[in-house]
Formats: sequence, C-alpha cells, structure tokens
Amino acid sequence: MRDLLFTDEHGMFRESVARFVREEVDPHAEAWNAAGELPRSIWLRMGELGFLGGAFPEEYGGTAAGLLYAVVLAEELTRSRVSGFAMTVCDHTDMSANYLLEGPQALRRRLIPKCISGEAICGLALTEPGGGSDAAANRTRARREGDDWVLDGQKVFITNGWKADVLIVAARTDPPAAKGHEGISLFAVEDGTPGFRKG
Repeated sequence: MRDLLFTDEHGMFRESVARFVREEVDPHAEAWNAAGELPRSIWLRMGELGFLGGAFPEEYGGTAAGLLYAVVLAEELTRSRVSGFAMTVCDHTDMSANYLLEGPQALRRRLIPKCISGEAICGLALTEPGGGSDAAANRTRARREGDDWVLDGQKVFITNGWKADVLIVAARTDPPAAKGHEGISLFAVEDGTPGFRKG
C-alpha cells in the first residue's frame, strides 16, 4: 500500500526528515525532555529546512506540498526520542496555523510567513477549565468594541501554549445561539496583546 501512496519525492523528503531527527534532534533528547520544551532554534531550523510550510500556498512562502508530505513529516518526527516532538510540531503545522488561512489578507501576510519560517509558534486554544475540549461548552466570550474585539475567558491544556507567539482562540460571539456549537468564532491572538497573559 505504501508504494501506491508515496512517490520517490516523498521518499527523499522522508530521508531528509529522518536525517534531521537523527542528527539535529535526538542528540539533545535528554536535555530537551528535562527542560520540557524545545528551543526556539530548532523551530527556526525546521523553517529553514522547509518542514513547516507544507500546508501553505507559495504566496506566503509555503510549498503547498499536500497531505502525504504532512503524513511523512508526522511519521518521521514520531520516531524522535524527544517526548511529544511530533505532536508539538504537527499541532503547529496541521492544526493551529492552518486557521490563519481563513483570516483577513493583512493578517495572513503578516503571520503566515513567520509560522512557516519558525519565527512564530502557533497553538490552538479550545479547551477550558470544567468544559474540556467540548466546543459546545465554550464559555469564553468575544464582544465587539468599535473596530476591536474584546475576549474574556480562560483556556487550558494548549499544545505549544507556553511558547506560542500566536494562539487561535475559540470564543463565543453569539451567546444566544440555538445550539451550543453554533455562534463560536476563532480569533488569532498574538502574544503581547493587551490583557492577554499566560499562566
């Protein structure tokens, strides 16, 4: 089955990711596991190698490589001895940063190239205390004030949360929505935004 899915180009990409894990990640496994986080330098290195841009169009600096390249990346990162390495990277590449593609053009042009280069780390802020990952139980609120949105709420268990430069935050914009999962919007919140803090 593997031969039917993956091309020689996928194989070359696989070898490149495997070599990166073997030579540039695993030698630091003990130190990074003890620290409980990845250094910023490894994100920049993955950006330099083109590992973070597969889901994004070329106009933002991505490669638009497609799903099978994402599968190869995930498979090879999973082989690392660094705890949670694949989840940390794949959350950024395939879960959270992708939502930026739905944002306004100015936001996309400003943030997506940084996510591709590794300058900005992205995370998805959905889970809440008491509500878990059930989006219908979302209690974080967003209200419009002039040209701005003001968010009020708390999120927990965010992959990349502590190191994130950009968080995609789920917030309720229509509290009286008929169904619990309706009336929820996503907001790109940058670290340093007034009122935003990590705890």
